[in-house]
Amino acid sequence: MKRRTFLKLSSLSSILSFLPFGSSSCGKGYELRKLKNSPLPEERSVNFGFEDVSNPHYDWKAMSQRLSNVNATAASICVGRIEWVCFDWEGHPDTQASINGADWVQDAIDALRPLTINLTIDTLVPNTIHKNPELAGVDPGGERSDKFASVTAIRDGAVGDGIVELAKTISHRYNPDSISLTELMFDNYTFGEDDLASYKKFSGASDWPRKDGEINTRDPKLGEWRSEALQHLLDRIKGVIPSNVALDMDVRAPWNDPGADRAMSGHDYDLLLTEASRIAVWNYNGMEPSVQPDYSEKLAESFNRRFGDNRYVLSTGLWAEDEANTISADDMALNLRYSAKGGASAVSVTPASRMSDEHWKMLESAWKG
Repeated sequence: MKRRTFLKLSSLSSILSFLPFGSSSCGKGYELRKLKNSPLPEERSVNFGFEDVSNPHYDWKAMSQRLSNVNATAASICVGRIEWVCFDWEGHPDTQASINGADWVQDAIDALRPLTINLTIDTLVPNTIHKNPELAGVDPGGERSDKFASVTAIRDGAVGDGIVELAKTISHRYNPDSISLTELMFDNYTFGEDDLASYKKFSGASDWPRKDGEINTRDPKLGEWRSEALQHLLDRIKGVIPSNVALDMDVRAPWNDPGADRAMSGHDYDLLLTEASRIAVWNYNGMEPSVQPDYSEKLAESFNRRFGDNRYVLSTGLWAEDEANTISADDMALNLRYSAKGGASAVSVTPASRMSDEHWKMLESAWKG
């Protein structure tokens, strides 16, 4: 070999040796090999969204085989929203998305059994708010949300009533192993007049918390109030579903501190777990550029210390920072392996519709050791 060529290769090798694992596919490959002997989580689930369940031509039989190939033990199936469901909901004819009375939820369940089945309710209500704007959450500037309901509408109002009814319907109709609620969270659309009355009743205060005359949107009391509203809704749901059907709830992940929670979103984990069987943590670190896959290990370790290994699910989301894009198959596998290394006994991947053949190949590798 010529000396010049040798020097070029040596220099390249030296540079690569100082790059972090995530800086090249070679580095990620080494990192994955290093994690190869991570424990195998007991529950390994793939989540199917609206786009799959509402497709009358979806090949659930082929998907069942694919799930078997990757050693999955569970599947989560989205049934829809209170304004749009994938079956004939008695008393709600305007909500049915299926054709000629078809039951796309049952079709999916029949094909995927004997996997553990979770049925998910998406709690966003854009159509309902369009028809009933008074149900919308309002931000501090008076602007109404086009998809998030107010705290009042969710806690004991029309939106909450619909969620409770839908939870009761699907739990009795399909007898799943569990049901879960997703997109149930609060941002800053919690400052309408109805919510002010609710906050006053909860806190005993005469007004919103304020700082320099403006509403203090970071006051911890707001997080307590929002979290109590969701705890109350979970309690209502528990009262109408069979005792053998578990109740899970999706929550945002604590990105700044694995030992924290997201109370300002209504996600005080301890409070929610007084009613929910488990929390499903959105470990969507592909959308957080400052967070690397190894943070999954820290999350799992923290949740194990706080709640034990059977009160939470670590859910790997496939969305990238630009939500139109998808994280790589390597990054998905790293998230899963670090979650397992941290002691997570239940993990999931979402959504199935974003998985390429390479993602399925890497999932098989991650879940077969």
